[in-house]
Amino acid sequence: MEERRRTSILDRDSLTVIDTIALYDPTTNEESIRIVSSNLSWRDYMMFRLGINRPDALLNGAPFTLMDPRTYENITVRWNANTTKLDTVRQN
Repeated sequence: MEERRRTSILDRDSLTVIDTIALYDPTTNEESIRIVSSNLSWRDYMMFRLGINRPDALLNGAPFTLMDPRTYENITVRWNANTTKLDTVRQN
């Protein structure tokens, strides 16, 4: 129990990411679709999917600006300790 408390919430909690991948074979002109499910810690998700080099910096609740992986525009996120989620901060 004590070891669990010492482990960062970013390593302790995880999320499931589901990707749909379309594969095209130009030699046969065939396309196949694969659905891939990955279980990642919050730390790995922030580092490898969102490009946040130091995810621990978010634990203090400060806003952080990054590129939205869907639209490639800048968005601001903040770690919500109550829900253990990343919240998007609205831009005024």
